[in-house]
Amino acid sequence: MSPFNHKLLSNICVIGSGFVLRLGAQVVLFLIITRGLGASDYGIFVSVTALMSVASCFVGWGCDQIFIQHVAPQQERFRDFLGHGLIAIVVTAPVAAAICLILLPNIKGTGGVGFPVFVMLALADLFFGRLNSFCAAAYIAIERAVRLSLLNIGFTSIRLAAAVLAMLINGHLDIQTWACWYLVSSTLAGLGSFALVVHDQGWPRWFIARGEIASGFQFCIQTVSGAAVRDIDKPILASIVAPEAAGIYAAAGRFVDTLTIPIRALLYSTYSRFIRHGHVAASDSLSFGLRLLPFALGYAALAGVALSLGARFVPLILGAQYAKASEVLPALAALPFLTAAASIGGDILTSTGQQKARAVIVVVASLSTVVLCPLAIPAFGIFGAVLVSIASNAILALANWSWVFCTVRRAAPDPAPEDNRAIPHDAIKVSVD
Repeated sequence: MSPFNHKLLSNICVIGSGFVLRLGAQVVLFLIITRGLGASDYGIFVSVTALMSVASCFVGWGCDQIFIQHVAPQQERFRDFLGHGLIAIVVTAPVAAAICLILLPNIKGTGGVGFPVFVMLALADLFFGRLNSFCAAAYIAIERAVRLSLLNIGFTSIRLAAAVLAMLINGHLDIQTWACWYLVSSTLAGLGSFALVVHDQGWPRWFIARGEIASGFQFCIQTVSGAAVRDIDKPILASIVAPEAAGIYAAAGRFVDTLTIPIRALLYSTYSRFIRHGHVAASDSLSFGLRLLPFALGYAALAGVALSLGARFVPLILGAQYAKASEVLPALAALPFLTAAASIGGDILTSTGQQKARAVIVVVASLSTVVLCPLAIPAFGIFGAVLVSIASNAILALANWSWVFCTVRRAAPDPAPEDNRAIPHDAIKVSVD
């Protein structure tokens, strides 16, 4: 029996439309800055921001997840945990920036990133970008999908407007000029998101949830591991080969991200149903996942074919300096398939009280990325990074489903324990208004 009904299909369409609108702004922004910066400066920019995306996982000390856990069942605590999150971001952002500054010299080719440029990028990503994502989590907790989409689309759109203005005013971009515009746009977007939350819910109460320090650390560990699987190969590639290689590799990855939007929409739309099935019985969640799997994998296979066939058009879209990406893209064609399989298996684990196992698996996959990159990249260059990415995502998919069939399949039909149903940072889902 098909798992799809009218409501689920409607939710997928609405959430998918939000992703498409945001992606449209991201694609235009991507085209402007890749052409404006060139492969070298873009490689530097993406390497530094990839490092910061990993560090940002510790900014706030899991405050968004703590917020959702407490406010979703008790919305009267909204202002308390809004205050807790703001304090946590202010305290931890400078620490994360200092760690990035220490690690930065180890990334080859980033010598052009002077201290002022670093500070601007750090403020943009580690403070204002993190503030925006925390405000988005606030709307997830109270299930305001329209507001959530407004924050996500608005943040990217403001950065896009900044890129357009930068090109019109300056005529070209370099890393220093773009860092300035990047900070200005991130500041406006982050403060705008916070202002919207305050307008809707009121000013925060200054409150620290001291009892959540340990759980916040657990969220950070899982989140940084997931970010490492996605992004850590880029700065390693830049360090071992060259920033240009990281820029080309990141450009190919953008095309993969584009074609996985329907998969992400499906996962966001069905996550709450996984949770409900898991509350009834582990076997119900497994059955629901198995019914979704053919649809997700079928689309993923088509996306892989599209990536392979469309690779020849990459130089026409990005320019001749990204011609190498047309060779890289077919090698990444397996990623949508592996992403769909790993995510559905992981959602089954989360909904049936196996969140700790899911977290451990993500940690193992991230460690495999860190270990394998220095071995594969010197031998195969960009294609070494591709091989590591495929291997890490395959580990996620195989380990998730192995754990599902070894434990969930045998589980008694009891509701999942309350303390194991925490929502993972990389799989937050929200119902449609």
